[in-house]
Amino acid sequence: MCLQITELTEAEAKQKLPKFDKSQNHKFYKVLNGKDEFFYFSACKNHYHGRNTYIQFHFLKQQNDAKTVFSFLKNYFASPLQCMLQSSDKRVPILLSSGFKLTRRCFKREFTKADLKSNNTVNNVAVFNSEDENYTTACRLLYKAYAKTHESINPLTAGFEEFTSDLPQTLYCSHDGVDKGFAFTEENEICYVGGSGNLENFFAGVLNKIFSKYQSVLFEADDVDTTAMQLKNMFKDTCQDSFDTYIFTGDENDKNFG
Repeated sequence: MCLQITELTEAEAKQKLPKFDKSQNHKFYKVLNGKDEFFYFSACKNHYHGRNTYIQFHFLKQQNDAKTVFSFLKNYFASPLQCMLQSSDKRVPILLSSGFKLTRRCFKREFTKADLKSNNTVNNVAVFNSEDENYTTACRLLYKAYAKTHESINPLTAGFEEFTSDLPQTLYCSHDGVDKGFAFTEENEICYVGGSGNLENFFAGVLNKIFSKYQSVLFEADDVDTTAMQLKNMFKDTCQDSFDTYIFTGDENDKNFG
């Protein structure tokens, strides 16, 4: 194969790609094998996680040549490739057969109080805003934990000040101290959580606060984040859907992925 890559114009991208969205700062490309239009995809970089190149592929003419194409793209962008798909996406087998490794599953969930496995009525949380020193302490603990859980997938490259500038302004903390449980929230969404040890009682307190105002709670839990998974495991969850991250390094023997 003699592969070449060409960036698409906006007009070409709108015509060729079914989910064209310029607002996401993606660039759009086609790969040619000679004169044959072989492969269409979009790509971008994430300033917060700068190592990998994020891609979404939209057309692949010959699936049995996919690994060759992805190796070509890895060399072209001089970085590992990262692709994120719903667990039910029909493109997943193409990624796996081409050398991509599943590195993370993200569970996006919405639950009501009736979905809780147990009804714990503890009131063990305090509420703070960004002016309180507990908020700053929680920011530092979250930054450290977030960097650790992303290190083997796509390392955090944003600095502390930039990372914390986008955090919600409402913080719940355990009465026993910030390190014993904290949660950044926005209305009925739990955006980030942290703390050490068994946090079930702390999360029960946070959920009691949220359910006193709202009918449901929203959050995302990554399977690489044991703290967030504690929160998820407090609910009866029959859904198997997840949003999954796949990494292509080009080295099947790379032990840091998979």
